[in-house]
Amino acid sequence: MPKLKNINEKYVNGIKVDKETKDVIYSDEQHLYIDKYDSQKYTSVTTLIGKYENPFDVFFWSSYKACEKLLSKDVFSVLKETLLATKK
Repeated sequence: MPKLKNINEKYVNGIKVDKETKDVIYSDEQHLYIDKYDSQKYTSVTTLIGKYENPFDVFFWSSYKACEKLLSKDVFSVLKETLLATKK
């Protein structure tokens, strides 16, 4: 979807338009796609995928990577199986 050029700001129904096609407008701020003709809101692909994927566990993965860096390869390879199986 092309970004708007040579336009300072454009709003449709109070929503700032950052990109648009012939039929759809997009707002970066709200991550929202809207039909130009009937104002129907569309779900973005990234939002839809996010509903079906596991959330990223920042604490687990930062701890995992710290162990990987701090421990020898031999010790970490033993621990790695347990970490990945339990996610703890």
